[in-house]
Amino acid sequence: MKELKACPFWDFYEPFHLKIVDGKELVKTADACRMMLARFTSLSKHGRDLECFNLSSIKDRKDLILQITPAHAAVIFGFQRIEQRPDHEMKNDKTKKETDIYDYLKNCLADDSKAKDFVRFFVLFIMVTTFFAHKGDQDLAYQYLEQTFYMNEISWPDVTHNSLMTSILDAPLKPEDVKCCVVYPLYWFAEVTHIVKKKVAGEEKSYPRFTRWNLMDVCSAVKKKLPNFDAEKDILKE
Repeated sequence: MKELKACPFWDFYEPFHLKIVDGKELVKTADACRMMLARFTSLSKHGRDLECFNLSSIKDRKDLILQITPAHAAVIFGFQRIEQRPDHEMKNDKTKKETDIYDYLKNCLADDSKAKDFVRFFVLFIMVTTFFAHKGDQDLAYQYLEQTFYMNEISWPDVTHNSLMTSILDAPLKPEDVKCCVVYPLYWFAEVTHIVKKKVAGEEKSYPRFTRWNLMDVCSAVKKKLPNFDAEKDILKE
């Protein structure tokens, strides 16, 4: 447990360990994901392109475009932003199956001498199932495994954010093809709009922030508050 608490994913995992969060609260709907991702846009400001989502129609605003940043990923998932190694970019070369990781975790549990290996593969399991999964096959690049050997040197909010933004830009007008952490914009929506019902009234201080909401409630709010753009109609069909 000491090794696990020292890893950068502990704050994200702790609510599950303490049973504050139940897996049933993390169910998303594909249409809400597509509706949210379809509203991605960029704005140019001071010579920089800002990554944003168009939330027009929220609170009777017709021009509500808000920026999403790695700082949001940090507070939503409980990661700490740090100065990181420059070679953090993840590439999809050979892959490691989720089931392979799960089997190795079980083997490590039976051997106290493999505590560090258990933590590495535990982090890898979280990465493949939540933050960097490839749609449909649950594969993970071997380079991701390499990341676990210097996991404390990586700014995980930046990697999580940048991986998703890259996937969005690689799939223009095809939100259904976006990979990586597609629930991140949903939780961001709940965070910046303050219109999603919290699981428990008064949970303004709960951390990480994703623990405040049932993801199905977030999806319902997205579908209710973000009517489709005309240009999206074909994209959003099942």
